[in-house]
Amino acid sequence: MCKELAPVMMAILIAGRVGSAMSAELGSMKVYEEIDALKTMNIDPVQYLVLPRMVAIAVALPMLVIFFHSCGLVRRRVGLRTQPEDRCRF
Repeated sequence: MCKELAPVMMAILIAGRVGSAMSAELGSMKVYEEIDALKTMNIDPVQYLVLPRMVAIAVALPMLVIFFHSCGLVRRRVGLRTQPEDRCRF
């Protein structure tokens, strides 16, 4: 179950926390006309503001999935040592 749950949980956490933070920050930049200032300086706002965040998510998400998966494996190992009678039998 840990193999299927780790990517789903990390995707939900990333979508909820990081997605809302990015949209709030970009929204406030639009209100304070910072995005218009970037356009005035001939800087593409998508490449300057959005692209680095998407690259960071693409790099961080697999690392978070691996970390979450390893935490689940450690928890399973500790649980099996403390309660060996609860082993799953297939």
